[in-house]
Amino acid sequence: MLNQSKFIISYIFFYFLIVLQTSFAGNQNDFIDYKLNVFLSSKNNITIKSIQDDKIIKGTLLGKIEGDSDSDFNNARLECDLLGRAYQGRSFSCGFAEVEDVNGYCEIIFPDKENIILVEWKCSTTAGMLGDAVCKGKVNILKGFGEYAGVVGFGNLEMPLIKSIKKKNISIPIKLKISLKKPLQIKSQLNSSEMQ
Repeated sequence: MLNQSKFIISYIFFYFLIVLQTSFAGNQNDFIDYKLNVFLSSKNNITIKSIQDDKIIKGTLLGKIEGDSDSDFNNARLECDLLGRAYQGRSFSCGFAEVEDVNGYCEIIFPDKENIILVEWKCSTTAGMLGDAVCKGKVNILKGFGEYAGVVGFGNLEMPLIKSIKKKNISIPIKLKISLKKPLQIKSQLNSSEMQ
């Protein structure tokens, strides 16, 4: 009798474990991945204030998503307010003399101007794919408006250093890789979990 009870408890435990893993895997697959290239405007407004060896960076970045295979984002505008710090130091083995830690908030404004996604981001100086210095970091989707109301998501960002943007010496676009779960997907997922 005791062995049968242990077997039943073990069976129930493993059953719930499998159900949890399956539902978690399903939740991960509902996110849609987007790879976006943002080409910066020449009208960016950036100020850099020196405090001894450190610099305080603040400003606005403007850009446009172009040549994107995802038609939802094609020709969307990007408006970012940023704040950061540049300082002398080595953040990693490549040994860059100046490190930038920057963060900000961006609006992705779709061509109809009613659909908007608000994101926050943070990045730090690191080596890019070609060994050049870039600012790499994380993106968090905060809120959506219009068709994107209720959207959730996350992602990564790689952008030129602020000093390159300030000098208008921009050779690479901002690269955004974001994963989004749209409101209809969230609603259908909630409805299916309520039915179970």
